[in-house]
Amino acid sequence: MGNKRRRELAYESDIIGRIDWSELRTAALAQDWAPDAMGQHGAQLHLGLELLRVNAQNPEMETLSDAGQPLRLDRARLVRALLDIVPNAWIAWGVVDAVVNQLLAGGLLERAIAASSASLLERLRADLEVERDTLAQAVFEHCIQQGWVEFRLRADATDYALPQEFALELSGKPTPMVRDDARLVEKSLFEPALAALTDSNLERDVACYLDSQAALQWWHRNVVKAQYGLQGWKRNKVYPDFVFAKVSGLGQNTVVVLETKGLHLAGSEDTQYKQELLQRLTQAYAAQSLSSAGEVELVGDGQALVCDLVFDAAWQGSLNARHFSG
Repeated sequence: MGNKRRRELAYESDIIGRIDWSELRTAALAQDWAPDAMGQHGAQLHLGLELLRVNAQNPEMETLSDAGQPLRLDRARLVRALLDIVPNAWIAWGVVDAVVNQLLAGGLLERAIAASSASLLERLRADLEVERDTLAQAVFEHCIQQGWVEFRLRADATDYALPQEFALELSGKPTPMVRDDARLVEKSLFEPALAALTDSNLERDVACYLDSQAALQWWHRNVVKAQYGLQGWKRNKVYPDFVFAKVSGLGQNTVVVLETKGLHLAGSEDTQYKQELLQRLTQAYAAQSLSSAGEVELVGDGQALVCDLVFDAAWQGSLNARHFSG
């Protein structure tokens, strides 16, 4: 967060804690849901006085049909199961209440809803996550515009620093990484550069391609959940596959944060989120002044930062066009 005392962005307090839950669109929840067909049929009930005595002793107990199905929906159970998404029991209760009232107004019987409460909970969780992330994205954008969230280099104690060393687990004999031109990789930030640094053929090919570029200064294969992560408007950080530095013909230094993806994941929700976050952070970096920032003055014209994502189909042409042409 950007103020006199800089610190790392905290998702729960800085993003979720700033959401205005009154803007949650309860009308958009459980629209694509209906109870199980068996639960919608009426049942002939045979109630004895002993059931009344049990309920009198424990009025919180669900009333059951002769088929063992609940006649009333346990709304408190739904609320408890949603608190990891909506971290306020009163707000979660209001959401559940609004959704159930919508379903009742649509002609459903409460016993039908209760009989399919597990299915309703699954639908509610999926829909609420979408609505929460939409509200969280608006908060994230507002914080950037207000200058509360920064994405820039300040060269002070709060900036991310690449590790001096790290441990790499090997399952067999250490194998050096070799480029397609039969030369050993030489621009990796860490030595020795081993094939085990990469998890797939795509990552290995990208690493060797980067290493062979004349404009490249160094590259690093980022370690997921242990090294450089980008916090956005969703809970989990994005850990890019590579971080590399290059120099242009005009002498400008550029740091590139690179994520790689298989083309079959191009339309996935996770990929779309990563694309949006990387693009927004690149824009934020370009828009923010770097002079007289933090403990060291940085010249805005001398350092650029780009966040990028490439797919495995024609990835080399994409990297050529975006980072190494000319």
